[in-house]
Amino acid sequence: MHHPELAEKVGDLGEYLRFGGTLPGDIREMAILITARSVNQGYEWVAHAKIARTAKPPDDVIERIRTLSVAEERPCSRPRSSSQRCAARCSRGPRSTSTWSSIRRA
Repeated sequence: MHHPELAEKVGDLGEYLRFGGTLPGDIREMAILITARSVNQGYEWVAHAKIARTAKPPDDVIERIRTLSVAEERPCSRPRSSSQRCAARCSRGPRSTSTWSSIRRA
């Protein structure tokens, strides 16, 4: 599909979500990595893995996301695990009330 006006608006939305949103940078980058992994977007993964490493996440987090099977829901005791699960679920479809509830409690 070739639609420059639509492409510009989608780009604006992406820019707003990335830079104008309220998520802290490290959580935002983890959400981007989870989404890139779940839809097999190699370019996004490589670009954002570098950015995510500058936020100094625990050593295993990026590797766990890289090796995560889309079908898996690995429990995690870290406080941000709810945000990570939400990002993974959002990339696969509609969010449930329980997903949003767990985010609010985190």
